[in-house]
Amino acid sequence: MYGYWISEKIELYDDALRNILENKNKEFKRTVYQLTKEANNEVQRKIKKLRNANIRVASFSEFDRYENFAKNIQMWAHYADNHRGFCVVYNLSFLKEKTIFSLEDYEYYKNRKGYLDERLKAAIKGGIFPVIYTSNRINVPVTKLKKIKIDAEGDLDHDSDIDAILYKTYIVKSSNWSYEKEWRLILDGNISNFYDNKIPFPYIEKIYLGCRMDNQMIDTMREIGKELNVEVIILKMDNKKFLLEETSTQSYDWRKDMLKLNNPFKKDTKM
Repeated sequence: MYGYWISEKIELYDDALRNILENKNKEFKRTVYQLTKEANNEVQRKIKKLRNANIRVASFSEFDRYENFAKNIQMWAHYADNHRGFCVVYNLSFLKEKTIFSLEDYEYYKNRKGYLDERLKAAIKGGIFPVIYTSNRINVPVTKLKKIKIDAEGDLDHDSDIDAILYKTYIVKSSNWSYEKEWRLILDGNISNFYDNKIPFPYIEKIYLGCRMDNQMIDTMREIGKELNVEVIILKMDNKKFLLEETSTQSYDWRKDMLKLNNPFKKDTKM
């Protein structure tokens, strides 16, 4: 019979290197440490370039209007200036439609708007992903980082394996945030630059206003709603439960009209 011993203790890299070099001469140690330092610097340089990748990310949340939306008051606290901001509802039903390009590349100058609309829709459909909630981080193996090459212009030259890992890092988040039900739209930075970082997104269905939004901002948002032909809904906090209720803009108009009826000069003034 043959037996194999498996150590339960995993030796750390630095400890293993120290043990290997313990009985080596100074010149050998100096050479190894120099090569190790250069390799680490090269890896850090590549990591920095990967972090500065020309990518743009937009975040969305998927909520059912009646079951989830009114219960997630923490979302308003985190992302809408503690209920002083607003929430935009988008209708993205086009994502379920089949992608069909009716215009060829040579028709770009003939029908530029139609061409760009088709390509942008396809880019959105191909670039939107549900966020994966987990307790583990995504790490790029050092072995893969070492395989990445930097070209003469200082740009990274890597394969699809690295791209797959990078995209996974863009859509992974701590499981503590799972209640957000987040989706992320990931687009190449060149596309964003083409639109001056203002991607056309004409899919607005409704606009919800936070329960602590000031009157001047409410007026502004209602004007925007009229301009876009989009319904604007004001939210208020339920008096008995930690829930948000929808209120019509008519009630808001009524309160403003009542304020106008109040005469600020009606009180007696003593000289």
